[in-house]
Amino acid sequence: MLKLANDLLSHDWQIIDDGQADLTIYSFDSDEGITAWQQRGEGFTALLTKTGNITEPVDIILKKPLRTTNFSEALNLIEDKISAQQAKEIPLPVDTSPIKQKQKKTSSVLSSLSSGLSKYISGKKSTTKKTASLSLQLPEQNASANDTIVDAELLTNWLDSLNYSDNNHTIAALLGNLIPLNRLTIAHKVRFELLEIYRTVIHKILFTRDIAAIKRDLDVSAEHLKAIKTLSLAIDELTIGYKIIVTQLEQKGDNAETSKFFLLVINRSAEQLAQQVLHAFQYYRSPPPTALYELHQLYLFCEDNEILHKQAEFKDKANGSSFIHIYTQILLLSISEPYSLEKFDVIRLFKLMHKFSDQVEIIPLTDKQKNTSSDFLMTGHFCLDGTKDHPPTAMAATSIETRSLSSTRLFNTQPVLLAIEQVFKRAAQASAQAAFDTDIQLLKKIIPQLNTSYERKYQRLPSVHDRQIHIANGIKAIHHGLKENHVAEGIDWVINNQGSGGIMATANSDECYNLHIGDFMGIFEAELPVKLASVRWLNIDNNGFTHIGLELHPGHPLPVFCLTEDNSEFPALLLPENDELKLAATLIVNKGVYSPKRQLKVKGDGEPYSLTANTLINHTFNFEQFNFTEATA
Repeated sequence: MLKLANDLLSHDWQIIDDGQADLTIYSFDSDEGITAWQQRGEGFTALLTKTGNITEPVDIILKKPLRTTNFSEALNLIEDKISAQQAKEIPLPVDTSPIKQKQKKTSSVLSSLSSGLSKYISGKKSTTKKTASLSLQLPEQNASANDTIVDAELLTNWLDSLNYSDNNHTIAALLGNLIPLNRLTIAHKVRFELLEIYRTVIHKILFTRDIAAIKRDLDVSAEHLKAIKTLSLAIDELTIGYKIIVTQLEQKGDNAETSKFFLLVINRSAEQLAQQVLHAFQYYRSPPPTALYELHQLYLFCEDNEILHKQAEFKDKANGSSFIHIYTQILLLSISEPYSLEKFDVIRLFKLMHKFSDQVEIIPLTDKQKNTSSDFLMTGHFCLDGTKDHPPTAMAATSIETRSLSSTRLFNTQPVLLAIEQVFKRAAQASAQAAFDTDIQLLKKIIPQLNTSYERKYQRLPSVHDRQIHIANGIKAIHHGLKENHVAEGIDWVINNQGSGGIMATANSDECYNLHIGDFMGIFEAELPVKLASVRWLNIDNNGFTHIGLELHPGHPLPVFCLTEDNSEFPALLLPENDELKLAATLIVNKGVYSPKRQLKVKGDGEPYSLTANTLINHTFNFEQFNFTEATA
């Protein structure tokens, strides 16, 4: 019966033949059972009986025929009582025998069914070695079983009935059951089975890149912002569920090195923490608080238990990635400056890092590395501080004090750089190099971050005063702002710092959902000429502030209109010739307008004139800048 009820138990129980038991089960069907009751000792008691009319002071009654559900509920109830006693620091009487040291981690029960023979059960003595402890952030468990679905078959049927054409509605409905599940005390194997069902649905929504999903990502609306936050919450709650099980298994002393189930749940927790970080990066958001810190905790725990490279093999669960693979893949992305990548490149780079994550070396620092100041020796070397909630930091920017901490590790990307170099060589020799182009360009972009050689082009100075600016996004908005001397968008930005080539600004809003890397902007500041810039860095933090790094374009624009061959009119920006900077006059138009030698007519404040497009100087996905030759009369 104990074996049959195992999956429904919140703790492990073990039958013992002698010694002090936590729970003894009696039967009054025989003289032996009655005698055993009369000679009972300390500990909790249960009575197996056909009737409920019992006057003896037993703690719990088990009615015949005994069912696995009733049996498991009884054991879980006794465990709660044991835990409550321990919380009040009232220890159960124990014998001096080593086998009977009661640990909170495990519990025990006596099995004495139809016969009157008494057998005793006590907590298993943990064989787990002392390891780095875990402190994972979890909610209080105070929900009722009536608040959610706790039967796997019912949950599957309910999820199958949802309308998956509206993911916002699906996720909201799913959260209505998943949130209370994470606040309900149930057996960890039951919780795991339910979480696996939720995981299948959430991952399907997360990784399905059909036309509807891409359209949602391109949508710039409040509804899109709501969708991002709702899906983020679903990933967070799924993560919480797995962390609950990890915490329970650790607290009761399961051995992560030998328990396949423990290993699987640790890797699931790491997978979901990585998904939290990835989803945040994908939308230029800061990772949820403690996500990276908890990944670092799990790393140190797995390192102590020597399971970093183990893949989980449990029942019907397919082999997934090892902890170290999951961990290094997301950390490689995090040090590659994801806030400077163009839309959709974050996911592409994450998938690319799958090929290189096993190349990363994570080891304790040597005494020489702790104290070195040589830039050469620190190339491609990062410090991973296990006590902090942030990605690895370049060793050159890490203090000797932090390098010397027992929880600090060297995160060495040099083997990754060598592997990427081999990719470049193969691409250069390939006949079909076009197949490599997008990946090659992306890898080339992040090399300065991986080898720690990246430096900002222009030094910036902090702004002494709170200089407020308004930003117009796109040529049409800039054109309108120049014509009307007013920016239609209502968000106020404050300059944090500025240099000759760039600006860092912050807005007290997380609703800047229409901003993307590469966007072409106009910067409007009182009593100063309008500046042009492109977004090079974008981050929305967990406090609701949006931060942008802008690269300035030389020159001050004039609003004009362009007329095509069919007399279609569209806004454009004219940058007049600049003798001081030795820059020829250029025209900035929306993407798709430019073609070599195209004839255009320009209409500004003066007389319209014709021009011929010459060389394309600059372009992104939303603008083109080219010089031109003005037609002679």
